[in-house]
Amino acid sequence: MVFLLAALVSVLIDGAFLALWALAQWALESFVLARLGLTELDAWVLMAFRLVFAVSTLVPVLVYVYVDLRTLWLRLMHKYRLDAHLVGQDSLTSPSESQSSATKKLKPDPVDDYLPRN
Repeated sequence: MVFLLAALVSVLIDGAFLALWALAQWALESFVLARLGLTELDAWVLMAFRLVFAVSTLVPVLVYVYVDLRTLWLRLMHKYRLDAHLVGQDSLTSPSESQSSATKKLKPDPVDDYLPRN
């Protein structure tokens, strides 16, 4: 349960960062750049720099969001399979497969290999 809460907080922080970045871009465009009166060449150079900085700022955040969501998905699927295994049935498989899977041992959570130990 602690893991789910930590993942939720992490995704919320990442989302807040993205919203703050979008708000800053809108404010820059609306209030600052509109009053500067840039020439056409200056506007193109500024746009090029904004694109470079946008990519360098957003890619790490999007990678963290992807990793957080992927880790959350893997953990939930492992918990679902573990619970189904303990009950002796798996709704993801046919009844004959679930009977044979009830005798198999489940592998440990694959995400644990990639997460730091506390």
